[in-house]
Amino acid sequence: MYFFEEYQYDQLELLKKDWEELAKGKDMTIYQSYDWYLMLRSYSLKDNILHTNTFAVCRNEHKEIVLIAPLWILHHSICWPFNRKGIYLLGRDASSDYLNFIYSNFQASAFDFLLLQLSRKYHIHTFKFELLKEGTALYNHIKKKTIIRDHRLLCVSLSLPASEEDYLKSLSKSSKQNLRTANNRLNKDGKQIVFVIDDIAMDKSLCLKIKNSRLKKKNYEPKKTIAIKNWLFKKLTISFPKYDPFLTDVDTHIMSAYCDGELAAFFNYGIDPYRNCIYIFTAGTNEKFARYSPGMLLMYEYIKHIITNNKEFSVIDFTRGNEHYKYALGGENHIIHSIRFIVKNDS
Repeated sequence: MYFFEEYQYDQLELLKKDWEELAKGKDMTIYQSYDWYLMLRSYSLKDNILHTNTFAVCRNEHKEIVLIAPLWILHHSICWPFNRKGIYLLGRDASSDYLNFIYSNFQASAFDFLLLQLSRKYHIHTFKFELLKEGTALYNHIKKKTIIRDHRLLCVSLSLPASEEDYLKSLSKSSKQNLRTANNRLNKDGKQIVFVIDDIAMDKSLCLKIKNSRLKKKNYEPKKTIAIKNWLFKKLTISFPKYDPFLTDVDTHIMSAYCDGELAAFFNYGIDPYRNCIYIFTAGTNEKFARYSPGMLLMYEYIKHIITNNKEFSVIDFTRGNEHYKYALGGENHIIHSIRFIVKNDS
């Protein structure tokens, strides 16, 4: 027997104790932590007649919480096909790289009960859960349902070897050559890069400036018709605001590389205390120093530092995206899914 409850964002503190315990589960990531959703609260779309934020909770017969579902519910299709009526995971289209329910030991019957209650209450049968990590119990269970679409995305992570020597042996010849080339260019130009592993004195506005410059270059569209199409899509789509963890998360960290006294590259990262994993949130390189590959050199130094000085960490998760440097530094692919499915309500 299960019991269904719902909490709003201003009631989140009532779930804190149970949430923090469930977030220790093996399927969880830093993006399922209580603090992450507390931070997300500042950016979440306000409830209105069209959409609702809710935290659906499933309790067992002992009144213990076994599942927390952070959800965004779109009550009506608006400007279809841009905004389809359905139940989504809270944080979609924002800066979370992995989404999930919050659970310690996944109970399929509790999950099915929760979805059935949601479907009945909101008269919605279509669910779209995005950024689910392949191999999690939740994704494996959803695969058995009536699937409309399952879209795959690439992520990259690095399993840390036991020693720096083992790590160097694992790198390809081309990767080692790229590192040598970057250092040779520095030496030839009489320059030096200073690395800071945890830059607590960082002027974060510099990170934002570098990031925005990179995004502007990346999103540049030479064709006017394409630019208009993208502008129209953004105007019609209801999506969560983008946010930068390095500006908003008090527990975030920044590693940096300086050249000639200027910020040459940075990585914003978070540390998962339960799974011995480091997550890379955001990266940026100052184009002025791009020929020296400061970002790759910085991450290379960081990886060696972690292997030597922080033996408790076993994984650096580069998260979404297949940027070249991730593979050059030994990263390997893993898959996340955005899956749309139907919950049948026979009542």
